[in-house]
Amino acid sequence: MLIEQNQNGRVLSIKPVKEEILPKTKKSKKDDAQEDDVPKYDRLALWVKDEAPKSLFADCNDLLVAESYRKIIQSVQANQQYFDRAKDEFATVADSWVIAYAHAHALTVVTHTTMQSRPKRTINWAKLRAQRMLQFYQLQCRM
Repeated sequence: MLIEQNQNGRVLSIKPVKEEILPKTKKSKKDDAQEDDVPKYDRLALWVKDEAPKSLFADCNDLLVAESYRKIIQSVQANQQYFDRAKDEFATVADSWVIAYAHAHALTVVTHTTMQSRPKRTINWAKLRAQRMLQFYQLQCRM
C-alpha cells in the first residue's frame, strides 16, 4: 500500500525518518571489522534498506522546510508547558522534521503516535503550528 500510494504521489516520508530507522554502524578503532561493527537490522530496517523506493524519502533541505523547522523549534523552546529534556529531545529526532516538512508543504501527518499521559515529557505534535494530523486507522478508512 505505501509503495503504491507513494508512486501515486499521495504518501511520502522524509530522510531523517529513514536515518532513524536504519541502524548506525559503530566505528571500530581497529582496522579489522568486529562483530559489533555490523549493523543489526529489524524487519522495518530491512524493508527500508532493500525494498522501499528512494522516492519514498524526501529531502528536507529546502528553505521552506528550514524556516518551518526554525519556527517550530522556537515555539517549542519558548513553551513553558514542556520539560527542557522533552524540548531537547524533540529538536534532535525526526519528529520535528516531519512536522516542519508537512507544515512547509501543507501536508497532513499520518502517524501511529498518540499522546502519552505525561504531557510535560512529550511534545504534542497536534498543537504545533495547528498541524493537520490523522491516526493511521483514520487514513485507512478514507482510502
